[in-house]
Amino acid sequence: MSGGTIRAGVAGYPEGHPGQSELHMLDALLEKQHLASSVVTQLCFSASRVQWYAETLRREGVRLPVWAGVAGAVPRAHLISLATKIGVGPSLKFLDRRGPLGRRLLKGGHYSPQSVLAELQCGGLVEGIHLYTFNHLAGPTN
Repeated sequence: MSGGTIRAGVAGYPEGHPGQSELHMLDALLEKQHLASSVVTQLCFSASRVQWYAETLRREGVRLPVWAGVAGAVPRAHLISLATKIGVGPSLKFLDRRGPLGRRLLKGGHYSPQSVLAELQCGGLVEGIHLYTFNHLAGPTN
């Protein structure tokens, strides 16, 4: 890379890690924050959970900027299939069409990140967004 700087982010788990306790994950972040430029969260459909996580990291001494991992606009079935495979099951309840949040996130069988992005922007606790596209770049068709 000519004249550039390589930056490395570390993973953050606002909904917890399947194999480690929250305390272990916090200790690991505290130990390695001097090696990283940011924390990038796992895929999460709850802006309030990401904001809580960023606030918790600050309170506990992690000073890295937090980037929220948010799913891009993808078909609902594709998103649910991928989310189950990568282990973000707790967030899947937010895609339940019957609840008010599910109705806001799902339009015509597609997930849209617009309401999550708006809520994250208002919260002011995250530095930016890491958009997970899952190789689905075309967006919803109308």
